[in-house]
Amino acid sequence: MYRGASRRKARAYPTATSGASTTQGVLRTRAAPAMNPPLTLYFAHAIADDRGTIASPGAVLIRHDRDGLGAELMEAGDRDRVESLATSESIRRCDRGDALISPGFVNAHTHLDLTCVGPRPYSPEMDFADWLADVRRRRPVEDSAISASVRRGIELSRHGGVVAVGDIVGALSLVPVQELRSSPLIGNSFLECFGLGDGLTSATQIEGLLRATAFTEHGVRIGLQPHAPYSAGKALYERVASLAAEHDLPVTTHLAESMNERRLIEAGEGPLRDFLESISLWTPATAAEFGLHRSPVQHVRDVLLKRRWLAAHLNDCSDGDIDVLASSGTVIAYCPRASAYFFHEQSLGAHRYRDMMNAGITVALGTDSIIGFPEAEADRMSVLDEMRALWRRDQTPPHMLWRMATTAGAEALGLPPEWFRLSTGHCAGLVSIDLDANSRKDPLEAALDSSNQPRLLTNESHSR
Repeated sequence: MYRGASRRKARAYPTATSGASTTQGVLRTRAAPAMNPPLTLYFAHAIADDRGTIASPGAVLIRHDRDGLGAELMEAGDRDRVESLATSESIRRCDRGDALISPGFVNAHTHLDLTCVGPRPYSPEMDFADWLADVRRRRPVEDSAISASVRRGIELSRHGGVVAVGDIVGALSLVPVQELRSSPLIGNSFLECFGLGDGLTSATQIEGLLRATAFTEHGVRIGLQPHAPYSAGKALYERVASLAAEHDLPVTTHLAESMNERRLIEAGEGPLRDFLESISLWTPATAAEFGLHRSPVQHVRDVLLKRRWLAAHLNDCSDGDIDVLASSGTVIAYCPRASAYFFHEQSLGAHRYRDMMNAGITVALGTDSIIGFPEAEADRMSVLDEMRALWRRDQTPPHMLWRMATTAGAEALGLPPEWFRLSTGHCAGLVSIDLDANSRKDPLEAALDSSNQPRLLTNESHSR
């Protein structure tokens, strides 16, 4: 029988701060099972991760956790070599045929509580305030509706091969956190807060939520998010940064997303100002923070330098902004389909994700909410669709896309990157993508060219 690494014990959940790496909390808090689940040996046309193709034909020997939360990867490599190590008759064998096996994906920026809203139309001719008001009307507010929406988002994420998420909790509620902690997904639940000028009411409510829950439980860690520079004032950003430092929590924000954001911050004008006026939030204290001829990144530069931030979108970035992001250690969650949905490339130019990576910035992939999905892709929430969008548009190298969807996403959420590689030890999950049997392309290219959806490989008898 194969004699590999012993079954893992509870793992520490590392965090990243500006300048130091610390450890806080325990990834799993549950009693050890009476006996190990059986090993499974998967065969496939190829196995690959962000380093490229590992073996073709390939095989992976793995022990799934009983609760479906990750697995222990024993061996991965050439089919004949791995099979020769797995001699026990009790090992379950599963041949995935012409498929590619890869680590599961990380969705670094998503809004699970908006899943029930579904895809909504948008065009450049639409009034942004009207569109935003429509979304606000449709988002769930009752606990039961929020729970149902988050559960559906989790289901669609799993259907898209996602095993870890950076979820934005859009209501001042712990319901989405509890739902995520009851699911097979791991990652971060970021509590979102709003408040312009000197308004810190939202921060006070966040502090109350922090007192009511464990910071890390069942693989899901609490984080904080001031929504964006046009909806969160500098006082709120500073308070959130202080709370995060006090409790060693991850932080994220939407940043430099649109031309409207730039117009408000640089000149104090445009549709976002109109929207703030329509809901009585354009006060003298608010107005004093805008119109100072600064870019959105420069607007929050001081707080970015105080802690390691995960910033979503960054569609609007100058060379100077990239310098700030690189020097501050900010990590980017880029959502290509959301950018296309809002036509940001027409107004702001091509996204500079490759320039950011060349500057040493970690760039991960996110889906944003389902609102911006094409109807045909609304049956899953998958970063593979984001990868394929960049492959079609930019011919981004496949190994780069796989890094953005796996190990870079892990870095963005403070998870160990090795959990998202075909390396021995704990594995956050595996996916299988069927390939064209006649394809002679590199397996990663073939997976990007394919329209087949990823399938999570789990121990069906033990997964939730």
